[in-house]
Amino acid sequence: MWGEGYASAAGIYDAYRSWCSENGYKPKGRNGFYDDLERLSLLKLKKRISGRQAWCWSLSQLYIEKLRSD
Repeated sequence: MWGEGYASAAGIYDAYRSWCSENGYKPKGRNGFYDDLERLSLLKLKKRISGRQAWCWSLSQLYIEKLRSD
């Protein structure tokens, strides 16, 4: 799920849903959430995780975006 410098799309969505639940927010659907990440121009790439291809997002870019929003 998590790798060096990236997170699987499924892993980051699950973390988002958990955050929403813990903070009283209704989470967006999976596709809407991914669309928002793409609108932020975050780097989306394919990585091999446990022998399988998976879509991933660059953690470094996610961290930069978080710092900009704080």
